[in-house]
Amino acid sequence: MNWKAAITGDMTLSILDQKGFKILGVDMLRTRTMRAGTNGDCLVLALNDLALLAAAASSETLSATDLPDPLCGVSPLPWSLEEGLAARRLQVRDRNGRVIGERVFPKAMRDDDGARIAAALQNAVARVNSSCRSMSCTPHGDSLVGKGSDT
Repeated sequence: MNWKAAITGDMTLSILDQKGFKILGVDMLRTRTMRAGTNGDCLVLALNDLALLAAAASSETLSATDLPDPLCGVSPLPWSLEEGLAARRLQVRDRNGRVIGERVFPKAMRDDDGARIAAALQNAVARVNSSCRSMSCTPHGDSLVGKGSDT
């Protein structure tokens, strides 16, 4: 997999595959990622989380250099993947249950493509959970992304 985290417009951050297909995303308005008074920390944390997941799916090793801002850290570990394959929905959540990223796949997408993406995300989440402990980036004690929101 060759995934990358990117600012994708319309107030979203996303993980994209090599063809530009959206794997996972963050709606910055709904999750209050752009909230005033945070000096951009919520935005950087969200981008760090997505960049780390993309790197975990694309590479065998992870390091703090995979993060746009290593000093900001990542959302609290361990992370988990919630699959609602019947609803064609995937969510990655942090230790506190807050949504790091989510995706609802189009109905026209083949089931085996969705299952392949879910498996790749599950492997990436497992790699983040096992590798981040040894990285120099420190997980936040409390996630900034989505604080005060329902997600």
